[in-house]
Amino acid sequence: MDLSLSAWWRTTLLCACILATFFQNAFGGPTDIFPPACPFTYPADTEWELWSSPLTWGNTGVIPGVGAGVGQTVEVPCGRSILLDVPRIQVYFLNVTGHLKFLDNATLGNITVETNYLLVQGQLTIGLPDQPYTQYATITLTPEANRTDLVNRRAFGGSFLSLDLGHKVFAVVGGQLHLHGMPGGSDTPAWVHVTKTAYAGDTTLSVYGDVSSWPVGGDIVVASTDYDFNQAERLKITGVSNGSAGGSVIRLGRPLTYMHWGDPLDAGIDERIIYQTAEVALLTRHILIQGVREAGNYSLEGGHFIIFQTQTPQYIEGVELTSMGQQGTLGRYPMHFHLLQDTAFSSYARKLAIHDTNQRCIVVHGTHRMLVEDNVAFNTSGHCFMVEDGIETGNNFTHNLGILQRPALRLIPPDLGEDNNTDNSPATFWITNANNSVTHNVGGGAADSGFWYELRPAVRGVSKYLPGGNTTIPRFMLLGEFFNNTAHSNGFAGLRTYPQGFHPVADDRNYINKRQLTSQVVTFQRFISYKNRLFGVFMHESDHVLITDSILSDNVVSVEFNADNYCAVSDTLIVGQTANFGRPTGCDVSSLTNCQPANCSLPMRQSSPADGSARSLPRPGIGDPIVGVSFGQDMWFQKGPNAIANVTFSNFIPQCGQQAAAVSVVGEAENFANGGDNFQGLRFSANTVPIWYNPRWQSVPMGSLNYTYEMEQAWVYALRDADGSIVGGNGGYVIANNPTMLPPNTSAVKCTFNEEWNAYACPGACYRHIRLSFQEPGWTNYTSNHDAGGTQLEITRVEDGSRMVFDGNRLGLSFNNQTFIGKVTGTWDRYFYANLYAGPEATYRLRLIGGQGGTFPATAELSLNDDVSCGQSLRLQIVSTEPAAQWQAVEETASSGFPFASFCPGNGPSGPSLPVTTSYRYVCGPTNASATHLEIVLASQSPFATTNKVQLNKASVSPSYCPPAQPCGLVGVGSVWDYRDDGLASAPAFYETPAVDRASGNTTNAWVTIPGSGWQTGRAPFSAGFANDGLNTNLAQTSGYTMKRVVTYFFRKQFYLDNPACVSQLNMGLNYLDGVVVYLNGQEVGRKNMGYRYNDYGSATNVAVNNGSFAAQQRGGAWWDSLTIGGGWQAGTNFLAVEVHTAQYRGLGMTFDSWLSAQTTCSTTSNV
Repeated sequence: MDLSLSAWWRTTLLCACILATFFQNAFGGPTDIFPPACPFTYPADTEWELWSSPLTWGNTGVIPGVGAGVGQTVEVPCGRSILLDVPRIQVYFLNVTGHLKFLDNATLGNITVETNYLLVQGQLTIGLPDQPYTQYATITLTPEANRTDLVNRRAFGGSFLSLDLGHKVFAVVGGQLHLHGMPGGSDTPAWVHVTKTAYAGDTTLSVYGDVSSWPVGGDIVVASTDYDFNQAERLKITGVSNGSAGGSVIRLGRPLTYMHWGDPLDAGIDERIIYQTAEVALLTRHILIQGVREAGNYSLEGGHFIIFQTQTPQYIEGVELTSMGQQGTLGRYPMHFHLLQDTAFSSYARKLAIHDTNQRCIVVHGTHRMLVEDNVAFNTSGHCFMVEDGIETGNNFTHNLGILQRPALRLIPPDLGEDNNTDNSPATFWITNANNSVTHNVGGGAADSGFWYELRPAVRGVSKYLPGGNTTIPRFMLLGEFFNNTAHSNGFAGLRTYPQGFHPVADDRNYINKRQLTSQVVTFQRFISYKNRLFGVFMHESDHVLITDSILSDNVVSVEFNADNYCAVSDTLIVGQTANFGRPTGCDVSSLTNCQPANCSLPMRQSSPADGSARSLPRPGIGDPIVGVSFGQDMWFQKGPNAIANVTFSNFIPQCGQQAAAVSVVGEAENFANGGDNFQGLRFSANTVPIWYNPRWQSVPMGSLNYTYEMEQAWVYALRDADGSIVGGNGGYVIANNPTMLPPNTSAVKCTFNEEWNAYACPGACYRHIRLSFQEPGWTNYTSNHDAGGTQLEITRVEDGSRMVFDGNRLGLSFNNQTFIGKVTGTWDRYFYANLYAGPEATYRLRLIGGQGGTFPATAELSLNDDVSCGQSLRLQIVSTEPAAQWQAVEETASSGFPFASFCPGNGPSGPSLPVTTSYRYVCGPTNASATHLEIVLASQSPFATTNKVQLNKASVSPSYCPPAQPCGLVGVGSVWDYRDDGLASAPAFYETPAVDRASGNTTNAWVTIPGSGWQTGRAPFSAGFANDGLNTNLAQTSGYTMKRVVTYFFRKQFYLDNPACVSQLNMGLNYLDGVVVYLNGQEVGRKNMGYRYNDYGSATNVAVNNGSFAAQQRGGAWWDSLTIGGGWQAGTNFLAVEVHTAQYRGLGMTFDSWLSAQTTCSTTSNV
């Protein structure tokens, strides 16, 4: 194509003007997706214009990037196709609006492009899928002298006015890439495994597969197969020859420094064989994209590569990226797919080699259905293969390998209000939304973890503004797929869920508007995890997660359940130690004798290894016990039960002072095991210790007649053996080395102490796991776990006087039945847990001592926190030093909506037998003012139920009779209310239909039929905008299809009084966010955090004005206010109404619960 200079400039300026207008109008919005700058072209070979031809550039005599053209700003114009046929160009800014193709010609040889900025708005082609590039193409991104970001430049009349892409950048905006530079083409493997162990000093590697296309002189990396990921080695290829069985032999440029395992390993049971085989990866490609390496302040600032909000598919295969990423700067990564949304379904990033980079590897950001396949990453910084914000779904990460992911030195600053980034604890695969496919990958040596599911409560970053960004809760998303992945040689864990955990539910989107969350089991299948310094699997604060069909070996702890709920391991092989003895580093092992201690090693059991007398330790100098499954609960949470089923344990054999066991509980103050934790179908190799209790805390006998321990939950642990795999017979329990836990002497169940286990085996026993919680007065800040003077819980078995005392834990901010870590506001709750022997011959008396002075708080909660377990009910007595203490218990399943449970006759164990009914529990209370305790029987229930708990409120003996001068319960915590969450812009009619009152006969305003007229019914507590744990009624945060934020919520309830003259005042407790207005029988009786006459119901509260007798009140959980109502009640039906206003349009959300009681001067009856 022959263009004169003037014609060419006219074309360029026309394109520039069009682009300037387009960019200024369209850029900036995260939902914008950009098309190509002009139609794509696919010319025949004879139709290309040559870069080297003066005709291409208007016969000016200057070739851009060459000679006098060095340092120019150059555009490949729209509608033109140019073939780059010169070996080297150096330009300031290369703008590809048309089509630029690199010539692949042996005569020309290699091509190098050096530029500060490379922008592709059209097409860039370096090889095709069926014609991979065979020469070496290098794109070097160079620093600009002023380091100017493009947002401040006006290239081509302002086309980048609104586009901040930084410098040293390769950017695609609307354009398309065809980059194919894999040596030998698409069939060449990017990485393989060794076929046998390679020892230190070897100069060859035997590998599976045909790697004859790996170039001589190319770089490879061999992964570590030991605990130390720094044993990965970079080497040169000096030759490749055929090996056995279709494999290959790679000749190396130097001898190996470390051993890299590859031999089959005997599992020690059932003749099973396991594999720990080193990976070998090619780092060289025919297309190289690199940033210039700099020193000083810019040493962590390489180039970066971004596909920016582009609708066209990208085809990237066989590219090498090095010195890429700009550490500490958001969005500056070696390969970044940025906000492509759902346009990436046919795009791929395949067979890339990313090494020696500064920040992350392949980042999929605000992008769905992307293929990330067969890539290799080595010696990178921060997280590597990742989805960034938590909105990304449907992406496929398959057959990728990461080796040596180091901690970042500079962290990307988080958005306001968001948690810090965690690149200083990098994972090879960092997944922020589980609804992606992760298959056949290897995390082969990261400073933290191989696979980290860091699932947060909300979408982060700019993705909040994408479709679904304000309704997706990542930690609730279902698992896309996790299959056949391997993790080894990681500094912390092979697989982890931390810190928010994984809570998969059946509906994987739009949780804010859900009324009920239904958990669904997700499966991590066929996972291989070995030689990790701490955990093979670290499951933290998660539920309904199943690890199955897996092999875990040579980890300190192969599986740790850390505050988990209904998680399980099944059909899995767990091996304590294998013959892969490793290579101890940092000390001399040549003179070690049997069981001689050393900083970095222990002798091999039985025979000596080939290259020394020691095996490497996971954490030198610490002496960790080797454990298959550990129950190490986190101090912040109590969870469970969990299950271990059909699991085989092998080679957990103590040696040289190092303890080992298939199952262990670590006896720290904050650690315990749920009595519903189940084991069944377990198998053990010869000499394996099946269970061991780590006595990190010791018990101290107190008294001579009865054993009494000042102890914590760890010393009352109980693990259920469902089928006799551990204790024999038909099953039973393994309990702590704690005589106070033993069954009463009158019981037929007998326990035997096992010294090797440091625990009792109790065949036929049943233990239940209880929790008691309440607010500790005066705790307003984060305090130590064991406060001097804090309330203690004393549990005494009535039959024999066996006594235990607990200090308890503070578990974080209890807020509307949710726990929020790190929020040091409001008040803290006190929690106690215990596993107690359950049976008809055992009754336990619970009494608070110390800080509370023996009195129970106004509200407490007592619950069974296991499942049906072994089927025995638990009989408890609540004891108070207040002789006249009266109680009401919230009935959670009453179909009538009546808020309190019925009371049974009797007074403690001397009373009549409890009736056998269909109720899920029985609640009994005192029948006279001299009673000293409330007796409760927590009964068996079906697995996974969440309602076997009793909320205790100080009130009257009976909710239908109010004695003189006693508080009379009218509305209980957790009651049923009518509500509206439809975003009304004006107050609703709380009372709509005139009717005749049933008691007085007077005409009054009656309730409308529910759910008519927009009212719905639900049980408190209510919330909106928070993750729901299944106990709340979760209301809408946005109104219908308008998606306007609901600012005001309306609640109403009625109660009945037959003799209002007996009532001296009403007392009301309110738990709410953020402002509240209360009405009684249509008249306002109080407001807080509101204006005096605030009638704009569509607006948020913004005036902190209080009206009415409000006061802080410590009742139940945190943030309760009390309101005293001095009048306004009436005979018969009374109407209570509440408005709750949120604080701001982007506030935390809404919460509401309430109780109401009457102070009486004479006897009256009441009902609700």
